[in-house]
Amino acid sequence: MFNSKKLLLTAVVGGLVGMTAISAQATDIDVDATLNTREAVSLTKNTDMDFGTIEYAAVHSGTLQLGSNGTPVLNAPIGLTLDATGSTAGDITINHTAGTVEVTCEVGGTLDDGSANTITLQSVGFDVNTGAAFGAMANTCGGLGVGPVSVDTTALPNPQILIGGELDLNGSVIVAGGPTYSTTTGGDPVTFRVIFP
Repeated sequence: MFNSKKLLLTAVVGGLVGMTAISAQATDIDVDATLNTREAVSLTKNTDMDFGTIEYAAVHSGTLQLGSNGTPVLNAPIGLTLDATGSTAGDITINHTAGTVEVTCEVGGTLDDGSANTITLQSVGFDVNTGAAFGAMANTCGGLGVGPVSVDTTALPNPQILIGGELDLNGSVIVAGGPTYSTTTGGDPVTFRVIFP
C-alpha cells in the first residue's frame, strides 16, 4: 500500500534542501599583496689615511696636511721634514647604485703611540670619486649628523669617498725614539656615517 505520509515527508525534506541550496550566495574578492624593497647600503674601507713619515728635531712645530688625493704637505714647519713615501688618502666605497645617500663624519680624531703620547687629527675632509689637495677638498667633516653631503648613487654608482685631514704637530708633540702614531694603538679613529632613506 502506498504510504502518503512518507511521500509527503520526503517531498518536504527535499523541498527544504532545495530551498537551502537555492538561497545560499557567495561573493569573492581578491586581496593583493605588495612588498617594497630597496637595495641595502654597505660600506667598504679600502685604505686608511697614511700621512707618510716625518723627521723631526726635538723642538718642532707645524701641521701636516693630507689631501684627499693622497698628497701630504707640511704647513709652517719648524724642525720637521716630510718623507711622503707610502702616504695615501683614506678611501671608502659606498656600495649602492640607486638613490641618494647622505654622508657625515666626525670632525677629527687622535693618534697615539701606544704609550699615551698623542697627536691630534684636528680636521678631516673628503671628496667624492676624485681627490684634491688639502685646501681644495670639497667637503669638511662637521660631526656625525651635521651638514650632511648628498651623494646621488644613481648618477654615481658605488661612489668612493676619498679622505684627507690635518695633524697638529705644534708644541713638540712627537716624543723621542721615533714612535709610530696611529688611531689603532689607543687613539680615536674618524667615524663616517652614511644615511639612506
